[in-house]
Amino acid sequence: KRTIAALLLLAFVFPATVQAATPQQPVLANARLTAAPTRGLTVVLVKISNPSSSPLTIYRVRSSFAPDAMLHYDVNMCQRGNQMNALPLVVIPAHRTLTLSTKGVGAMLTPIATRLVIGEQRSLTLLYSLNLHRATMKFDARVVPAPRGLVTKPPTSSVG
Repeated sequence: KRTIAALLLLAFVFPATVQAATPQQPVLANARLTAAPTRGLTVVLVKISNPSSSPLTIYRVRSSFAPDAMLHYDVNMCQRGNQMNALPLVVIPAHRTLTLSTKGVGAMLTPIATRLVIGEQRSLTLLYSLNLHRATMKFDARVVPAPRGLVTKPPTSSVG
């Protein structure tokens, strides 16, 4: 009787233990991309929340229309004269939220292969690690007007 009771107890406890060991996913909200011409620059704007008890590490944002996004820190991308510093990754502490934007920590895609038109939806993929598990998360972003001062056009060549 004890063996049967122990096996029944394990059968009910084990699935709960497996679920608890599975890392939680980040929560993304208000995902947007800035409008930009072909070969230009777009900025990923998204609020990323870490609901887990472990640090969340963001490695990249991927798209089908540009190389992987460069993570960076810039006081204000829309203001000339500020220096942008590339970041190899971004860590969001447990139970905290970070907003990728044009001010502070951000992610930009350049050069883009196709024009991004205001109002359209584009698919992106977040590459991250949580609780020592690397994973990806697909999400859609709506294209919005670029903020004033953001240089989205490709550089012009002075070569004839």
